[in-house]
Amino acid sequence: MGTPPTTKEEWLRKLHQTSLPSFSESLQKLSNLDVFSDAHSAELSRIILKDPSLTAALLKLANSVQFNTSGSAIRTVSRGVMLIGHKAIHEICASCLLLDEFLKDGASITLQAALARSFHAAVQAKAIANARGDTDIEEIFISALLINIGEISVYSALGSSDRLVTKLIAGYPFIGGKERDLIGCYFNELTVSLCNSWGIAPMIAATIGGRYTESSTCRSILLANSFAASCEQQGFNSAVNTHIKTISRYCNRPQEEIIEKLKDAAKTAKDSLQAFGIDLKGVNTNSKNAKKEIVSNKVVSKELMFDSIEQLTKLVQIQFDINEALQILLAGLTKGAGFRTGLVGLLNPQRTLLTVKHLIGENEEHYKNNFKFNCVEHISELNQKVLINQNILKLDQLREKSRTRDEIKKRLVYTNSIWGPLIVEGKVIGCIYADNGDADSSISKTQIQAFEFFVYLTKLTLNQLN
Repeated sequence: MGTPPTTKEEWLRKLHQTSLPSFSESLQKLSNLDVFSDAHSAELSRIILKDPSLTAALLKLANSVQFNTSGSAIRTVSRGVMLIGHKAIHEICASCLLLDEFLKDGASITLQAALARSFHAAVQAKAIANARGDTDIEEIFISALLINIGEISVYSALGSSDRLVTKLIAGYPFIGGKERDLIGCYFNELTVSLCNSWGIAPMIAATIGGRYTESSTCRSILLANSFAASCEQQGFNSAVNTHIKTISRYCNRPQEEIIEKLKDAAKTAKDSLQAFGIDLKGVNTNSKNAKKEIVSNKVVSKELMFDSIEQLTKLVQIQFDINEALQILLAGLTKGAGFRTGLVGLLNPQRTLLTVKHLIGENEEHYKNNFKFNCVEHISELNQKVLINQNILKLDQLREKSRTRDEIKKRLVYTNSIWGPLIVEGKVIGCIYADNGDADSSISKTQIQAFEFFVYLTKLTLNQLN
């Protein structure tokens, strides 16, 4: 794949060779739509129709439950414009463009997390700005949405097979600019440069550069981004406890009122992201007391993880045995990543049946009796997302009422499970599975990162066979 960039200039050249140009062109067109009023709906519709990305974004939202309560399909842009309204078009279309652009081609869990954080920050920035009575709500929303575009673009541009991805996954989320040690520049530098070259979101440069006063509207963006990051890392209630005094003072509103606004914004972000198949980590707004919030105590032992990595490395250098490599992988998942059970399931030649090949954990007979199933007929969503699209999937990311979810529950009991593709020469030959067993023992963020890392490492290792 070549040597990854090591400077800001090199990164910008690489990013401009990706799909970013078409994304930025759509954003530029979107930023020019604010000259239209309700009296110019037809002209606004014509401009949107000239851009396929904007058209798709608008129609997608016009047909969402949020706007289309009648259930009648919206097939024209003009009807979509009237239904959504001019004031909402900018922020909503920008959100759809961001999520649709970077979710295609199978986004990694790390990229999904960064996208979720950005969208959550945008929704919170809007809530904070509304609480203050600010008028430039749309610009605040879009600036908060794009403030992490440098980081998002790097994850997207590298792809899953680049060795730098391993280090980025291990270091996520980056605090205090530590990403510079890996990529040679700061994510914020890339963000500012990209937005400047696109001619949009001038608030971003002022926010990142610290060119604002205590009462500036830029602080809505900064506070919202910091709050969303805290939610991702610590959970909603802990983030509220950390930030409520600052946000309340900034808005000049009572803390109780601000807490309700933050809670409503978090729920809005979570519900919207679920429509894109993304889970907003750390957001559980049902609990009133941070102490009552259930947080997984599953931790990752990096020392034990690296033991497995070292064993795999040595195995490649001597006589390689694929079965031994898979056992080392499962040992890393169970001992290093703290999963109760890890297994490898292989597809039959017809690519329909999935059966246990290797397993480490308890209740071996249970898995061998229940894990053999027709993945095409019984669990089609899993088949599509993991075995065809080569994505990593947590069971709780599936639709709450989906047939797939019910089928997995029936066959494997444990709802807290995570699935990934087993890839050799670009072809999926089976899946890698891990769970925490107990229904009340959720999979922690560090476990997800470790699982993603081992799936990637296994792919690299098996491809060195040739």
